Amino acid sequence: MTSPTRLVAAVALAAGLVPLSATSAHAESERVVDATRDVSVYTDQAPTPRTAPEEQRADLKRVDFRYTADTLVVRMVVREVPAGGRALNPLVRLRPEGGRLFNVSPARGGGLELTGTGRSGFTRPCPEGSLTVLPAADAVRYEVPASCFGTTETVRVGALMGRIQRGGPEGDATFYDDVRTRNVAQRPTLPVKLGDPLRRG
Repeated sequence: MTSPTRLVAAVALAAGLVPLSATSAHAESERVVDATRDVSVYTDQAPTPRTAPEEQRADLKRVDFRYTADTLVVRMVVREVPAGGRALNPLVRLRPEGGRLFNVSPARGGGLELTGTGRSGFTRPCPEGSLTVLPAADAVRYEVPASCFGTTETVRVGALMGRIQRGGPEGDATFYDDVRTRNVAQRPTLPVKLGDPLRRG
């Protein structure tokens, strides 16, 4: 079972549902509004998760999901994005129709990488993908070309914002907030809950 530390660290290198208006490509979109002050945290000295209402940088306010003809776009808005997005660890998890579950994260050399979950996990490079930090909007945006996961007609997607704080009074602290899950602190493992299928536009 993947520990919260391992999953969030790998990314480092509820909710009301409101439909978005259709885009020019008629892509299916979804907006998930998340409760604020519901971030969970655990530390080296206190490994059992607890809520951290004071945490702003990992506290998701809403996430917009959009699947166009050739790109999956995920825009996460939090209470505060530091300049340059330092220490933020946004995670997208997706499952294409008929396919396996992937975690999406930035690649060391640029672009993105998709890592298959499970014991036989593997990493699939996605050099055309991008993660953009938007400090003025307190947001980050993933753009994942559909070709990186198979260009299926539908895909299920989830999103989580994480942050690691090094060297605090209780040791390293890991904060995280899943946009689709309330009461995250009661869960023993890091959740990334998927939504209903999004149709390719």
